Amino acid sequence: MSVKRIGLTGGIATGKSTVSRYLNHLGYVVLDSDQFAHEAYQDADVYHEIETYFPSCVSNGMIDRQALGRLVFDDPDQKKKLESIIHPYVKARLHQGIQQHHDQGLIFLDIPLLFEAHMEDFCDEIWVVNLSWEAQLERLIKRNGLSEAEALSRMKSQWPLREKCAQADFVIDNNGDLASLYAQIDQRLEADDHA
Repeated sequence: MSVKRIGLTGGIATGKSTVSRYLNHLGYVVLDSDQFAHEAYQDADVYHEIETYFPSCVSNGMIDRQALGRLVFDDPDQKKKLESIIHPYVKARLHQGIQQHHDQGLIFLDIPLLFEAHMEDFCDEIWVVNLSWEAQLERLIKRNGLSEAEALSRMKSQWPLREKCAQADFVIDNNGDLASLYAQIDQRLEADDHA
């Protein structure tokens, strides 16, 4: 039996983690690409490449991730370079996870930058968590303690949500309460079961 892989994505602070936690709670396997990206910094090959290309962000054998983040955030070329180092590791870990859980009927791949990193091929279906621009901005400011300008900058660094929604197989509307969010997921899972 081949496993069905559903990619889960959205914009920053749209509620993707809430959806992932709920799917976990229902007993589904959720592979978290953010977790793999964090792990990447412990990998010897990744460390060596970062030390080579971003020497100012490494000291005493440690990568200063905050310094690295500041360096790449406003520089598209540097950001692209860092992603070219991190993304292959993340993709390899996702492949491993998919192989490891091949006997499951359905697994979820939580990939915040699914479209930006061109990882659509990993998925049989794509779900996007959608939220109004105003609510997204408000949540991001509150969650990360950012100024409005900082929050807007982060939101604008990602693909617009409407573009992600246009390419989704299923859009989860997170403008309501949790009960509404969970109900949409339950209905979709039920429909998938009967497909």
